[in-house]
Amino acid sequence: MSGTTQTDDAPAPRAPLWGLVLAGGESARMGEDKGAIEYHRRPQAQYLLELLSAHCDRCLVSVNAAQASKPVYALLPTIVDDTAKGGPAVGLVSAWRAHPDVAWLVAAVDLPLLDAATLAALVRGRDSQAFATAFRRAEGPIEPLLAIWEPGSLAGLAARVEAGDASPRRCLEAVETKVLDCPNPEILLSVNLPAERDRILGR
Repeated sequence: MSGTTQTDDAPAPRAPLWGLVLAGGESARMGEDKGAIEYHRRPQAQYLLELLSAHCDRCLVSVNAAQASKPVYALLPTIVDDTAKGGPAVGLVSAWRAHPDVAWLVAAVDLPLLDAATLAALVRGRDSQAFATAFRRAEGPIEPLLAIWEPGSLAGLAARVEAGDASPRRCLEAVETKVLDCPNPEILLSVNLPAERDRILGR
């Protein structure tokens, strides 16, 4: 008899990898939509979507209901958060509910220094048998908003959000996460204030 037989010990097949730009925050501290800032001669949401597209079967931008009609998102493939509050976890959970059988390569829109090489390192290091694959920040904590979330991890995140804990980081710290060293820790710089934005734009 030819061919192979799958056993109980055989690893499950990898879920398809989709990209998700998390742009649905209120940007209250920045004072303008962070997805519309042009660090790279085009809106940041579009720039990140292009980066993710090199590694993913399909890519979406997560937005809140108020953003959905803004011109900056009009020509981008979007998915609207299904609740108003809860931060980036709501965007990720909303995407999982709409497409529960895919893994999500997520990138927060407030990471203007993210580059192709760092994304490639994350995808190369993916462990689809873990709940997620993520970088560790230089100061110690896991970075959940530049990470690959496998389908099995997102039910747990959804349960935490419903229980009032909308912290993606605490979720990843509580499960089996493949943790990688970031090739360039500066890439993980989050830009949330006008002064920080201006320093990056001035480079």
